[in-house]
Amino acid sequence: MRRTLRDKGGLVRLALSAVVAVALAAMLVSDVWISSARHWWSSHSAVTSVTSSLLVVAVGAVIVDALIARRRQHDRATSVAVQATIVYEQVQRAYVAIMDPVPDLAAGLDEVRALSAMLLSASTVLFEDPAARPFLEGVQRLTGLMFRVATEAPAESGVGREELTSEMAQVKNDSAVLLKRLSTPYQAPFTEEP
Repeated sequence: MRRTLRDKGGLVRLALSAVVAVALAAMLVSDVWISSARHWWSSHSAVTSVTSSLLVVAVGAVIVDALIARRRQHDRATSVAVQATIVYEQVQRAYVAIMDPVPDLAAGLDEVRALSAMLLSASTVLFEDPAARPFLEGVQRLTGLMFRVATEAPAESGVGREELTSEMAQVKNDSAVLLKRLSTPYQAPFTEEP
């Protein structure tokens, strides 16, 4: 499994946290239980002061860094979910236009083109998130099917309503993970039936 730069950043953070924790523990243990070390720390007050100050700053930096990293991860997950919501709204519009009992294929084709353009801009964000990748793949399959229906005669496309309905249901299922990332008012596009 290939590690991304973000994964390596998490490992570096973990390693730095471990180093700081070990250094702090070593300093405390040497001061409390090793009398020769306690004597050395007492006779070198400047070194003790600088060392303890650096450890306090390091502990503070590790904590702040962990909080910032967690906030970034949450913000990124929310951003991906919002992108997916916007894409899903367009998927619904295109699907409704194509599945209309008396479809206006020109309007359906316009909706599918708009969806394709939207996918071009949103795909990089969705692809980088492992939870969003199945949603992206499903939307791409559905878009291809809808494009075939809108551009070919029904007998030539070989795509039936059941296949489109099945793909739409799969896209909706794949979006369930992303839906959980959003607060309730923003979940409406996922829960409404097209």
